[in-house]
Amino acid sequence: MKRAIVVSLLCASACVFAAGGGGGGGSGGGGSGNDRNTAEVTELLKQAENDILHGEWVPAQDALEKARKLAPDNADVWNWLGYVNRKQGRLEAAFKAYDRALALNPKHLGAYEYRGEAWLMADQPQRAANDLATLQKLCGNCEQYQELEEALRDYRAAHAQPAASQ
Repeated sequence: MKRAIVVSLLCASACVFAAGGGGGGGSGGGGSGNDRNTAEVTELLKQAENDILHGEWVPAQDALEKARKLAPDNADVWNWLGYVNRKQGRLEAAFKAYDRALALNPKHLGAYEYRGEAWLMADQPQRAANDLATLQKLCGNCEQYQELEEALRDYRAAHAQPAASQ
């Protein structure tokens, strides 16, 4: 899982610099259209990504909240807010952020993967399976699909009911 986060962050950083905004584990998000805001959001995302890599959730959240205020329609910012909230156990806030990311970009692969992992934390594997099915439709056997599939498989193995003895 840590490998996936590092790869996702590296890909997101590349997207940020190539597109001048966005990032966050899949499928872009769009910026505010203001060059100053775009540059500032890019820097805030870089800062948050570095904090996330080091498990520094509070500073990451602070940077992401600043980015959200500058670019409220950036799906990647919302996706990372969901991620940071999920990692801090704040599932309600995480779901709201993932849902906002997906409302802004219905094809945001990272938001489906991470929301699926949040559903598992909330003991709702069927909803995670629904996000997995959506990922398969959007990207086939992509990295986000593989990561959520593995998490769902691990969840099911950990929650398997022992066979009743007869």
